[in-house]
Amino acid sequence: NDYVMIGFVLLSCFSLITSLNRFGTIVEIIQIFQLIFFYYMLRSIINSDRDIKYFMVATIIFGIIDSFYVFYTVYDQGIGGRHVGILSKTPDEIPYSLIFLYLFYLSEKNFFIKGVKLGFLIILTVALFLTMGRGFLIITAVMFIITTVIYLGSRKKYLNMILMFMAATIISTFLISSSQSASKRYGSIIKGGEHVDLRLYNYYSSIMIMKKYPLTGVGLGNDYEYLKANLPDFSPELVRKYGGDTPHNELLHFGIQTGIIGVVFAIFFYFSLMWKSYKILVQKKLQSQTIAIGLFSFSVGIFLWSLANDVILAGYGSLAILITAFTDKVYLINKERY
Repeated sequence: NDYVMIGFVLLSCFSLITSLNRFGTIVEIIQIFQLIFFYYMLRSIINSDRDIKYFMVATIIFGIIDSFYVFYTVYDQGIGGRHVGILSKTPDEIPYSLIFLYLFYLSEKNFFIKGVKLGFLIILTVALFLTMGRGFLIITAVMFIITTVIYLGSRKKYLNMILMFMAATIISTFLISSSQSASKRYGSIIKGGEHVDLRLYNYYSSIMIMKKYPLTGVGLGNDYEYLKANLPDFSPELVRKYGGDTPHNELLHFGIQTGIIGVVFAIFFYFSLMWKSYKILVQKKLQSQTIAIGLFSFSVGIFLWSLANDVILAGYGSLAILITAFTDKVYLINKERY
């Protein structure tokens, strides 16, 4: 059941042999082995739905705390910048905490508690837009659609579903149009812009590296130097200043460091994660379908995030490994049970 972890070990051994800079690769392999240790530690702790619910609640709490930090940053510096969260990191947990709380809101029966949860939902939603994170908005929208369709659709509450979509559209339109900075930032999702072009230059640089080293890549941990060196000569000044830091794509990130084998592994990793969470949902392997929906939505969200950002090899792998440990342990529990 832990084929992904075995794949990580094999990929690390392969990269150590073929790496163009073994010191950088050894450092990266140490970090990967920390993720593997984290995976098995979690699998030894998780016992039931309740443990996954604890994770969801903890994510919500941290998301709310980070939301107030975003509010403070906006108050102090004004609206329009890329407002970071606590510890000077982007508040990656806000989209997931928003969806988890939304699920608990839908399943809540007590009207007073439902009202409290609605209030916190509004706080998280406003904070999400204030971060100016286009990726946050996209993955939240997708997870919201999945969650609403599955939860309300399975209960045949089609009118409620339509009302939820209408409410989300109205709120989103209002928040985006409330300031010129937000309109420009989120409008670039469709219109494009210099920051979108910046990613395209990073993609170009990544593809050039993969053409030079298609089977081996440059080695784990050696991406930065080669990305900078392979930016095209016609790159504008903005790209030369800020570009070439990361590929901003998980598949390309694996590809430039470990070649085609790494791309295949990355595809296998995310496909396995989404497929298992989907099977958990449809086969009702968890007692709570609310938690199962949250697990599946989370899996889809982190996969979409990986298409425009680096996750596992960029210091954010713990979140992906955590959700992998949850899905694998649920499968293990059901196998032992039956």
